[in-house]
Amino acid sequence: MNSTALQSAAVDMTVVEDFEKEFADKPSTGAMSKALAGWGLEQNSREYGLLITNGIDENVWKSARNISNLTVLPSSTLNVYDICRADKLFVTRSALEDLRVRYPPKAAKAEA
Repeated sequence: MNSTALQSAAVDMTVVEDFEKEFADKPSTGAMSKALAGWGLEQNSREYGLLITNGIDENVWKSARNISNLTVLPSSTLNVYDICRADKLFVTRSALEDLRVRYPPKAAKAEA
């Protein structure tokens, strides 16, 4: 993946706390929809959202699969198309740390 796409999208990125614990017992589309509304994305709006997580949590994925304007991707499979397509980009704290390791800032690359 081109890290430039991620850097340009970072301006509109919302970092959210990891929330897998909230879905530990069972999936809940209602709870996911409520969380997205709190982050500024209404279910079935014309805006498209991308939620980047650190790994795949089955209950989180099931909670989001019926929300037509949202895609959930683990940070390991992130791609330029989904980043550029998203109007709203949400990333969990642990996924952000993973992305920092995968795509270090240019200054960090120069020092290495």
